[in-house]
Amino acid sequence: MKWYFALSGTSLSPDDIYANCIRAAVRSAVRNTTLIPNLIFDGPKNDFIRELEDCGVTIIYHRSRLYDTFCSAYQENLPLQRIAAGAYLRVDIPLIETEEDYVLYTDCDVLFFEKSSP
Repeated sequence: MKWYFALSGTSLSPDDIYANCIRAAVRSAVRNTTLIPNLIFDGPKNDFIRELEDCGVTIIYHRSRLYDTFCSAYQENLPLQRIAAGAYLRVDIPLIETEEDYVLYTDCDVLFFEKSSP
């Protein structure tokens, strides 16, 4: 099953909070599941994106179709615009994913554990 998560390049920061969450999520998914990781990314290619590609993550460069709407609504709140740029990417998954009937979407701050035996 394809696993989707989303991030805006504007959310990446020097403290690497989101990047570290994604690293942990990807490592745990690769190690403990058969999920196929797909990152919907609004931003330019960078070292972090190359790192994810090296881990087997498919990068889908995409800007939310709602981008102009929330930028207008939050024009006085740049931090909220940056968060929305990543958060609203998820609503476009039905436009992006054309092969599968079902996929898994999660936020970036998740871990996947190995299924335990009963």
